[in-house]
Amino acid sequence: MAHQRNRFVQQIALKKLTFFRVLLVQGARQTGKSYFVRELLTQKLKNIKYYSFDQQKIRQAANNNPSVFLQKQKNQIIAIDEAQKVPIIFDEIKSIVDENPKPSQFILLGSTEFSHKTLIKESLTGRSGAIRIFPMTFKEKLGEVHKNEWNSNFSFLHYLPNGGLPGICFVRDKSNRQSLVEDWINTTCHRDIYQFKKLKLDPELTQNLLREICLSPEPATIAYLSKLTKVSSRKIKTHLEALMDLFVIIKISIHSTATLKKDIYLPFDCAVADFYGARKQRLLEISLYNERAAYNSYFENLKSKWYYYRSLGKNYIPLIEEKKDQIIAYGVFESEHINLTQLNIFDSFKEKNKTKKPKVILFGPFDKVTQIGKYSIHPWFMMGSRV
Repeated sequence: MAHQRNRFVQQIALKKLTFFRVLLVQGARQTGKSYFVRELLTQKLKNIKYYSFDQQKIRQAANNNPSVFLQKQKNQIIAIDEAQKVPIIFDEIKSIVDENPKPSQFILLGSTEFSHKTLIKESLTGRSGAIRIFPMTFKEKLGEVHKNEWNSNFSFLHYLPNGGLPGICFVRDKSNRQSLVEDWINTTCHRDIYQFKKLKLDPELTQNLLREICLSPEPATIAYLSKLTKVSSRKIKTHLEALMDLFVIIKISIHSTATLKKDIYLPFDCAVADFYGARKQRLLEISLYNERAAYNSYFENLKSKWYYYRSLGKNYIPLIEEKKDQIIAYGVFESEHINLTQLNIFDSFKEKNKTKKPKVILFGPFDKVTQIGKYSIHPWFMMGSRV
Protein backbone atom coordinates (compact mmCIF):
# COMPACT_ATOMS: atom_id res chain seq x y z
CA MET A 1 0.00 0.00 0.00
CA ALA A 2 1.19 3.55 -0.79
CA HIS A 3 1.20 4.85 2.79
CA GLN A 4 3.41 1.94 3.95
CA ARG A 5 6.56 3.36 2.39
CA ASN A 6 9.81 3.43 4.32
CA ARG A 7 10.72 6.50 6.35
CA PHE A 8 14.09 8.24 6.45
CA VAL A 9 13.82 8.48 10.24
CA GLN A 10 14.71 4.79 10.54
CA GLN A 11 18.47 5.25 10.34
CA ILE A 12 18.59 7.84 13.14
CA ALA A 13 16.22 5.77 15.31
CA LEU A 14 18.41 2.68 15.04
CA LYS A 15 21.50 4.74 15.83
CA LYS A 16 19.96 6.29 18.95
CA LEU A 17 18.83 2.88 20.19
CA THR A 18 22.47 1.76 20.31
CA PHE A 19 23.28 4.60 22.74
CA PHE A 20 20.17 5.32 24.82
CA ARG A 21 18.19 3.21 27.25
CA VAL A 22 14.93 4.82 26.14
CA LEU A 23 13.94 6.11 22.70
CA LEU A 24 11.26 8.81 22.59
CA VAL A 25 9.33 8.95 19.30
CA GLN A 26 7.10 12.01 19.06
CA GLY A 27 5.13 13.86 16.44
CA ALA A 28 1.65 15.00 15.49
CA ARG A 29 -1.30 12.65 15.28
CA GLN A 30 -1.19 10.41 12.16
CA THR A 31 2.37 11.29 11.09
CA GLY A 32 3.12 7.54 11.06
CA LYS A 33 4.74 6.96 14.47
CA SER A 34 2.83 3.78 15.30
CA TYR A 35 3.32 2.19 11.90
CA PHE A 36 6.99 3.13 11.93
CA VAL A 37 7.66 1.33 15.23
CA ARG A 38 5.12 -1.50 14.94
CA GLU A 39 5.83 -2.46 11.32
CA LEU A 40 8.96 -0.81 9.89
CA LEU A 41 11.29 -0.85 12.90
CA THR A 42 10.40 -4.47 13.74
CA GLN A 43 11.81 -5.49 10.37
CA LYS A 44 15.23 -4.55 11.77
CA LEU A 45 14.60 -5.34 15.44
CA LYS A 46 12.69 -8.58 15.93
CA ASN A 47 12.47 -8.30 19.72
CA ILE A 48 10.02 -5.37 20.03
CA LYS A 49 6.90 -5.95 22.13
CA TYR A 50 4.31 -3.29 21.21
CA TYR A 51 1.53 -1.91 23.44
CA SER A 52 -0.85 0.99 22.96
CA PHE A 53 -2.33 3.02 25.79
CA ASP A 54 -5.20 3.88 23.48
CA GLN A 55 -6.55 0.48 24.54
CA GLN A 56 -8.39 0.79 27.83
CA LYS A 57 -7.47 -2.63 29.24
CA ILE A 58 -3.77 -2.09 28.63
CA ARG A 59 -3.94 1.44 30.00
CA GLN A 60 -5.66 0.22 33.18
CA ALA A 61 -3.16 -2.60 33.68
CA ALA A 62 -0.26 -0.16 33.43
CA ASN A 63 -1.93 2.29 35.81
CA ASN A 64 -2.81 -0.34 38.40
CA ASN A 65 0.58 -2.04 38.56
CA PRO A 66 3.27 -0.43 36.39
CA SER A 67 6.11 -2.63 37.69
CA VAL A 68 4.30 -5.84 36.72
CA PHE A 69 3.23 -4.38 33.38
CA LEU A 70 6.83 -3.51 32.47
CA GLN A 71 8.27 -6.93 33.26
CA LYS A 72 9.93 -8.21 30.12
CA GLN A 73 11.93 -11.08 28.76
CA LYS A 74 15.68 -10.84 28.33
CA ASN A 75 16.75 -8.53 25.49
CA GLN A 76 13.13 -7.54 24.79
CA ILE A 77 12.34 -3.94 23.85
CA ILE A 78 8.99 -2.68 25.14
CA ALA A 79 7.34 -0.10 22.88
CA ILE A 80 4.45 1.91 24.36
CA ASP A 81 2.24 4.05 22.12
CA GLU A 82 0.55 7.17 23.54
CA ALA A 83 2.70 6.75 26.63
CA GLN A 84 1.65 10.15 28.02
CA LYS A 85 -1.77 8.67 28.90
CA VAL A 86 -0.21 6.83 31.88
CA PRO A 87 2.16 9.40 33.41
CA ILE A 88 3.25 7.06 36.24
CA ILE A 89 4.88 4.74 33.71
CA PHE A 90 7.71 7.26 33.23
CA ASP A 91 8.69 7.02 36.92
CA GLU A 92 8.73 3.23 36.77
CA ILE A 93 10.83 3.22 33.59
CA LYS A 94 13.32 5.59 35.23
CA SER A 95 13.71 3.15 38.11
CA ILE A 96 14.22 0.18 35.77
CA VAL A 97 16.82 1.81 33.51
CA ASP A 98 18.71 3.26 36.48
CA GLU A 99 19.17 -0.26 37.82
CA ASN A 100 20.18 -1.61 34.42
CA PRO A 101 21.84 1.04 32.17
CA LYS A 102 22.05 -1.05 28.98
CA PRO A 103 20.68 0.61 25.80
CA SER A 104 17.53 -0.30 23.84
CA GLN A 105 15.13 -1.15 26.66
CA PHE A 106 12.07 1.01 25.90
CA ILE A 107 10.50 2.96 23.06
CA LEU A 108 7.91 5.53 24.11
CA LEU A 109 5.65 7.07 21.47
CA GLY A 110 3.51 10.16 21.93
CA SER A 111 1.41 12.65 19.99
CA THR A 112 2.10 15.28 22.67
CA GLU A 113 5.21 16.59 24.32
CA PHE A 114 6.09 14.51 27.39
CA SER A 115 5.79 17.30 29.95
CA HIS A 116 4.17 18.41 33.18
CA LYS A 117 1.16 19.60 31.16
CA THR A 118 0.18 15.95 30.74
CA LEU A 119 1.09 15.29 34.40
CA ILE A 120 4.40 13.63 33.53
CA LYS A 121 6.89 14.47 36.27
CA GLU A 122 9.86 12.41 35.07
CA SER A 123 11.60 13.68 31.91
CA LEU A 124 14.10 10.76 31.61
CA THR A 125 16.84 13.30 30.97
CA GLY A 126 20.19 11.62 30.37
CA ARG A 127 18.52 8.27 29.85
CA SER A 128 16.61 8.93 26.63
CA GLY A 129 17.19 10.05 23.07
CA ALA A 130 14.36 11.76 21.22
CA ILE A 131 13.37 11.78 17.58
CA ARG A 132 10.64 13.83 15.94
CA ILE A 133 8.63 12.31 13.12
CA PHE A 134 7.65 14.98 10.63
CA PRO A 135 4.99 14.70 7.93
CA MET A 136 6.28 12.63 5.02
CA THR A 137 8.85 14.44 2.91
CA PHE A 138 8.48 14.74 -0.85
CA LYS A 139 10.97 11.93 -1.46
CA GLU A 140 9.24 9.68 1.07
CA LYS A 141 5.91 10.24 -0.66
CA LEU A 142 7.37 9.37 -4.05
CA GLY A 143 9.05 6.21 -2.81
CA GLU A 144 11.74 4.24 -4.63
CA VAL A 145 9.46 3.20 -7.48
CA HIS A 146 9.07 6.87 -8.45
CA LYS A 147 12.73 7.88 -8.53
CA ASN A 148 12.31 9.05 -12.12
CA GLU A 149 9.94 11.76 -10.82
CA TRP A 150 12.42 13.28 -8.40
CA ASN A 151 13.32 15.94 -10.97
CA SER A 152 9.77 17.23 -11.46
CA ASN A 153 8.02 20.25 -9.96
CA PHE A 154 4.84 18.77 -11.42
CA SER A 155 4.91 15.82 -9.02
CA PHE A 156 5.87 18.15 -6.15
CA LEU A 157 2.78 20.29 -6.80
CA HIS A 158 0.65 17.17 -7.04
CA TYR A 159 1.48 16.24 -3.44
CA LEU A 160 1.77 19.76 -1.99
CA PRO A 161 -1.89 20.32 -0.97
CA ASN A 162 -2.19 16.67 0.13
CA GLY A 163 0.29 17.24 2.96
CA GLY A 164 2.39 14.47 4.46
CA LEU A 165 0.12 12.46 6.78
CA PRO A 166 0.55 8.90 5.47
CA GLY A 167 -3.08 7.85 5.85
CA ILE A 168 -4.36 10.99 4.12
CA CYS A 169 -1.92 12.23 1.48
CA PHE A 170 -2.35 9.22 -0.84
CA VAL A 171 -6.17 9.37 -0.93
CA ARG A 172 -6.94 10.26 -4.53
CA ASP A 173 -10.48 11.56 -4.19
CA LYS A 174 -10.32 15.13 -2.89
CA SER A 175 -13.66 15.03 -1.07
CA ASN A 176 -12.65 11.86 0.79
CA ARG A 177 -9.27 13.39 1.61
CA GLN A 178 -10.92 16.57 2.90
CA SER A 179 -13.27 14.50 5.04
CA LEU A 180 -10.32 12.72 6.65
CA VAL A 181 -8.60 16.05 7.34
CA GLU A 182 -11.79 17.41 8.91
CA ASP A 183 -11.97 14.34 11.19
CA TRP A 184 -8.32 14.89 12.12
CA ILE A 185 -8.98 18.54 13.02
CA ASN A 186 -12.05 17.70 15.10
CA THR A 187 -10.26 14.94 16.98
CA THR A 188 -7.26 17.16 17.69
CA CYS A 189 -9.13 20.30 18.69
CA HIS A 190 -12.09 18.71 20.49
CA ARG A 191 -10.52 15.67 22.13
CA ASP A 192 -6.72 15.71 22.24
CA ILE A 193 -6.51 19.09 23.94
CA TYR A 194 -8.18 17.59 27.02
CA GLN A 195 -4.97 15.69 27.70
CA PHE A 196 -3.76 18.97 29.22
CA LYS A 197 -5.85 18.57 32.34
CA LYS A 198 -4.51 21.62 34.17
CA LEU A 199 -5.38 24.03 31.36
CA LYS A 200 -8.83 25.46 30.72
CA LEU A 201 -8.87 25.17 26.95
CA ASP A 202 -11.73 26.12 24.66
CA PRO A 203 -12.12 23.67 21.73
CA GLU A 204 -13.85 26.24 19.52
CA LEU A 205 -11.14 28.83 20.13
CA THR A 206 -8.48 26.18 19.48
CA GLN A 207 -10.02 25.34 16.11
CA ASN A 208 -10.54 29.02 15.23
CA LEU A 209 -6.88 29.74 15.94
CA LEU A 210 -5.77 26.87 13.74
CA ARG A 211 -7.96 28.13 10.91
CA GLU A 212 -6.76 31.73 11.19
CA ILE A 213 -3.11 30.66 11.30
CA CYS A 214 -3.73 28.88 7.98
CA LEU A 215 -5.56 31.83 6.42
CA SER A 216 -3.71 34.90 7.70
CA PRO A 217 -2.40 37.08 4.82
CA GLU A 218 1.03 37.04 6.43
CA PRO A 219 2.46 34.58 8.98
CA ALA A 220 0.32 34.93 12.11
CA THR A 221 1.45 36.57 15.35
CA ILE A 222 -0.18 36.53 18.79
CA ALA A 223 -1.14 40.19 18.40
CA TYR A 224 -2.80 39.48 15.04
CA LEU A 225 -4.75 36.50 16.41
CA SER A 226 -5.79 38.39 19.54
CA LYS A 227 -7.14 41.30 17.50
CA LEU A 228 -8.93 38.99 15.08
CA THR A 229 -10.63 36.82 17.72
CA LYS A 230 -11.08 39.58 20.33
CA VAL A 231 -9.50 37.29 22.92
CA SER A 232 -6.71 38.36 25.29
CA SER A 233 -3.12 37.74 24.23
CA ARG A 234 -2.56 35.69 27.36
CA LYS A 235 -5.40 33.29 26.52
CA ILE A 236 -4.27 33.09 22.90
CA LYS A 237 -0.76 32.19 24.03
CA THR A 238 -2.05 29.40 26.30
CA HIS A 239 -4.00 27.83 23.45
CA LEU A 240 -1.10 28.19 21.00
CA GLU A 241 1.25 26.49 23.46
CA ALA A 242 -1.19 23.57 23.72
CA LEU A 243 -1.28 23.27 19.93
CA MET A 244 2.51 23.34 19.86
CA ASP A 245 2.65 20.58 22.47
CA LEU A 246 0.42 18.56 20.14
CA PHE A 247 2.86 19.35 17.29
CA VAL A 248 -0.07 20.90 15.37
CA ILE A 249 1.52 24.31 14.84
CA ILE A 250 5.09 25.51 14.47
CA LYS A 251 6.46 28.53 16.29
CA ILE A 252 9.25 30.33 14.46
CA SER A 253 11.05 33.03 16.39
CA ILE A 254 12.21 36.28 14.85
CA HIS A 255 15.92 36.52 14.09
CA SER A 256 17.91 38.81 16.37
CA THR A 257 18.97 41.06 13.48
CA ALA A 258 15.42 41.64 12.20
CA THR A 259 13.67 44.99 12.58
CA LEU A 260 10.29 43.72 13.77
CA LYS A 261 10.33 41.58 16.92
CA LYS A 262 7.31 39.23 16.78
CA ASP A 263 7.26 35.44 16.64
CA ILE A 264 5.07 33.77 14.01
CA TYR A 265 3.08 30.54 13.80
CA LEU A 266 2.52 28.10 10.93
CA PRO A 267 0.34 24.97 10.66
CA PHE A 268 2.44 21.82 10.73
CA ASP A 269 1.06 20.23 7.55
CA CYS A 270 -0.12 21.43 4.14
CA ALA A 271 -3.26 19.25 4.14
CA VAL A 272 -4.65 21.11 7.16
CA ALA A 273 -3.81 24.48 5.61
CA ASP A 274 -5.31 23.47 2.26
CA PHE A 275 -8.50 22.29 4.00
CA TYR A 276 -9.06 25.85 5.21
CA GLY A 277 -8.20 27.33 1.82
CA ALA A 278 -4.69 28.64 2.49
CA ARG A 279 -2.95 30.27 -0.46
CA LYS A 280 -0.19 28.44 -2.30
CA GLN A 281 2.58 30.63 -0.88
CA ARG A 282 1.59 29.48 2.63
CA LEU A 283 1.67 25.83 1.54
CA LEU A 284 5.14 26.35 0.07
CA GLU A 285 6.40 27.90 3.33
CA ILE A 286 5.02 24.99 5.38
CA SER A 287 6.66 22.53 3.01
CA LEU A 288 9.93 24.47 3.16
CA TYR A 289 10.06 24.21 6.94
CA ASN A 290 9.11 20.52 7.04
CA GLU A 291 11.52 19.51 4.31
CA ARG A 292 14.47 21.39 5.80
CA ALA A 293 13.73 20.42 9.42
CA ALA A 294 13.23 16.75 8.48
CA TYR A 295 16.43 16.70 6.41
CA ASN A 296 18.30 18.34 9.27
CA SER A 297 16.95 15.83 11.79
CA TYR A 298 17.08 12.60 9.78
CA PHE A 299 20.34 13.03 7.90
CA GLU A 300 22.48 15.52 9.78
CA ASN A 301 21.26 14.81 13.33
CA LEU A 302 21.75 18.48 14.18
CA LYS A 303 19.75 20.67 16.49
CA SER A 304 19.59 23.72 14.29
CA LYS A 305 17.80 26.82 15.52
CA TRP A 306 15.06 28.10 13.21
CA TYR A 307 14.07 31.73 12.73
CA TYR A 308 12.48 34.05 10.22
CA TYR A 309 13.55 37.54 9.22
CA ARG A 310 11.54 40.65 8.48
CA SER A 311 12.33 44.28 7.85
CA LEU A 312 9.93 47.23 7.95
CA GLY A 313 8.64 46.39 4.46
CA LYS A 314 6.21 43.63 3.50
CA ASN A 315 8.87 41.21 2.30
CA TYR A 316 10.24 38.64 4.71
CA ILE A 317 12.52 35.63 4.76
CA PRO A 318 10.38 32.66 5.86
CA LEU A 319 13.17 30.52 7.27
CA ILE A 320 16.63 31.09 8.75
CA GLU A 321 18.70 28.12 9.90
CA GLU A 322 21.49 28.65 12.41
CA LYS A 323 23.93 25.80 12.86
CA LYS A 324 26.99 25.73 15.05
CA ASP A 325 29.23 27.19 12.36
CA GLN A 326 26.83 28.34 9.64
CA ILE A 327 23.77 30.49 9.00
CA ILE A 328 21.48 29.90 6.02
CA ALA A 329 18.59 32.02 4.73
CA TYR A 330 15.92 30.12 2.78
CA GLY A 331 13.40 31.71 0.45
CA VAL A 332 10.54 30.23 -1.57
CA PHE A 333 8.66 31.87 -4.44
CA GLU A 334 5.23 31.01 -5.80
CA SER A 335 5.63 32.78 -9.15
CA GLU A 336 8.41 32.60 -11.73
CA HIS A 337 8.17 36.38 -12.10
CA ILE A 338 10.81 37.12 -9.47
CA ASN A 339 12.25 40.59 -9.65
CA LEU A 340 15.40 41.98 -8.06
CA THR A 341 13.34 44.04 -5.58
CA GLN A 342 12.05 40.80 -4.00
CA LEU A 343 15.64 39.70 -3.50
CA ASN A 344 16.74 42.91 -1.74
CA ILE A 345 15.77 41.52 1.65
CA PHE A 346 18.36 38.76 1.24
CA ASP A 347 20.99 41.40 0.55
CA SER A 348 19.89 43.19 3.72
CA PHE A 349 20.09 40.00 5.76
CA LYS A 350 23.55 39.17 4.45
CA GLU A 351 24.80 42.65 5.26
CA LYS A 352 23.50 42.52 8.85
CA ASN A 353 25.04 39.08 9.38
CA LYS A 354 28.18 39.43 7.27
CA THR A 355 30.50 38.36 10.09
CA LYS A 356 28.83 34.92 9.96
CA LYS A 357 29.19 34.72 6.17
CA PRO A 358 25.56 33.71 5.58
CA LYS A 359 24.43 31.49 2.73
CA VAL A 360 21.23 32.09 0.74
CA ILE A 361 19.25 29.18 -0.77
CA LEU A 362 16.15 29.97 -2.83
CA PHE A 363 13.44 27.78 -4.37
CA GLY A 364 10.99 28.59 -7.14
CA PRO A 365 8.75 27.21 -9.94
CA PHE A 366 11.57 26.18 -12.26
CA ASP A 367 12.49 22.69 -13.47
CA LYS A 368 16.20 23.43 -13.24
CA VAL A 369 18.45 25.83 -11.35
CA THR A 370 17.78 29.33 -12.71
CA GLN A 371 19.94 32.41 -12.22
CA ILE A 372 18.21 35.69 -11.32
CA GLY A 373 20.62 38.51 -10.60
CA LYS A 374 23.32 37.12 -8.35
CA TYR A 375 21.09 34.41 -6.83
CA SER A 376 20.42 30.85 -8.01
CA ILE A 377 16.79 29.70 -7.74
CA HIS A 378 16.45 25.94 -7.22
CA PRO A 379 13.33 23.93 -8.16
CA TRP A 380 10.77 23.42 -5.39
CA PHE A 381 11.32 19.67 -5.34
CA MET A 382 14.90 20.22 -4.12
CA MET A 383 13.74 21.67 -0.76
CA GLY A 384 14.63 18.42 1.00
CA SER A 385 17.97 17.85 -0.76
CA ARG A 386 21.51 18.94 -0.04
CA VAL A 387 21.91 22.23 -1.96
